[in-house]
Formats: sequence, C-alpha cells, structure tokens
Amino acid sequence: MRIFVKGVALAAGIVAATATAATAQAPAQAQAPAPAQNAGEVARFYAGMSVPADSALEKFTKDPAWQNYAKAFDNTWDQVEKQQLVKVRAWTAANMKESRDTLYYFFSGPDFLYANHFYPNAKTYILAGLEPVGRVPTVDPRTVHSLPAVRAALEHSLKLSYFITQDMNARMRGQSVNGVLPALYSYLPHNGGFSTVRVFILKHADFIVQVDTGVPVRLFKQDEWALNPHGVYIGPIPIFGMGPEPAAVQLWHPKNKPPKLDFGIGYRHRGIDSNLLLAVRKDKKT
Repeated sequence: MRIFVKGVALAAGIVAATATAATAQAPAQAQAPAPAQNAGEVARFYAGMSVPADSALEKFTKDPAWQNYAKAFDNTWDQVEKQQLVKVRAWTAANMKESRDTLYYFFSGPDFLYANHFYPNAKTYILAGLEPVGRVPTVDPRTVHSLPAVRAALEHSLKLSYFITQDMNARMRGQSVNGVLPALYSYLPHNGGFSTVRVFILKHADFIVQVDTGVPVRLFKQDEWALNPHGVYIGPIPIFGMGPEPAAVQLWHPKNKPPKLDFGIGYRHRGIDSNLLLAVRKDKKT
C-alpha cells in the first residue's frame, strides 16, 4: 500500500506540473508512432519505480541517469517515511476516529500524499487548485534529462510538506515536463474574496483538518463545531503581512493544553512551531 501511495503521490505532482501550453521545442520530424504508454507505468517511471519488462518505458529505465534518479528518490522517500509520514499516520490513528467516503481538499495542488495520510479511508479524493491540471506526460529520450528538475521541484513537498509555485515554475519551465504547481497551503481562505469556499467547507464538512492557513477560527460557531487544537500557534509567516488571528491565539493558549505535534506541517514546517486544527461537527461527533 505504501508503495502505491508513493507512486500516486509523486505522479500527482508530475501530472499537475504538465502545462497545457506547448513547450519551446523544435518540431519533431515525421516518424512512426510510438507504442501507447500506460498512464500507471508513466507514474511509476516518474516515481523512480520499476515498470513491467514488457512496458514501452522499460528501455528508459536502463539509462544510468534514471537509475540515479530512482535511487535518490528512494533515499528521500525513506527519510520522509521515517521522519514525517509514520508520525502523521500515528496522529491520524489517534485523532481521526471516524471517516467519510469523500475528501474535499481546497488549494491542494497535487498533494495526494498528505490527503491520503490524513484521510486514508476515503474512497474519493477531490483535490482543487487554481492552476490547470495539465496532461499525463509522455516519456521519450529527452525525458531523462528533465528528471533532476523534477526531483528538485518535488523535494519541497517531500521535505517541507508543501509545494512552492514559484520554484516549480522556474525549475520546470522549458523541460519536457512543463508547468507549475500550486502551493499546498495559502492564507486565501482568510481573504474576503474567498468567502464562497469558506461557506462551502463549513456547510458540507463533518471533519476538517487544517493548519492555520485554512478557515479562520473565528468563523467556527461554538454551537456547531468542537475545535481540537494541536501544536502551537504563532501566526502567519512574515511574507503574508498579516498578524496573528486573535481567536486562534485564544484557542491555542497554553491554558487549553493543546497536544504537541511531533512532525512539521505547512509553512511553519519545523515541528516546534507547527499546528493542526481538528474541527468536528458536533451533530456528527460520536
């Protein structure tokens, strides 16, 4: 199962990174059509995982560049598994006692990884972002040369728990995989222009797991929601030019004894200053 999650999680980033705009490449000369490529095998290729021996992509995995890429990704994945994901699964097991079939994840970008770890029993994952999804990429001889940029771009998601749009755009532009990835977390839900998103979430969700970039604490009605803060709340990072939300400061006050987090998440990803809020609709609470 974890191998499957690795493939889907890494492939989600690649698929979302594929822009609909054409890349700046010289037109290819006419040639015989290449064998059809299986989307699942393309995902495995980009995840640094082996493909079937009869796959049209198998020949590309013989390239030393791909083998180095796969080895490096395995090492990174092992570190993330030991330092982060095992702790996230433990938190989920201890705190998410119920589950629902459908997960809505606004401003997610391609973050299937954390969607699956926080909601492992969901049957349908709806990930929403502002940027176009892109196309499933086609692997060709040029693809191997773009793999270092791919790995560098996904490093932020694996090590920091979120994608950086600007960095993705700079690294992926002009490669055979072209495009940008939306950031995982954003303070957009705090902006008045995104009231529709907030209303939708508060109306339809039974459980909400978010960092402090999500729905403002002040909008959770006390008679409708049970709020369970974890970690510490400091406020938005300086780049956003916003001060701490008073309601959040009160909720995370030491007198409320919020349980500590032993993993980092969101913009404040070091662990010592990370937070999570588990909001449970009261009429759904067991």
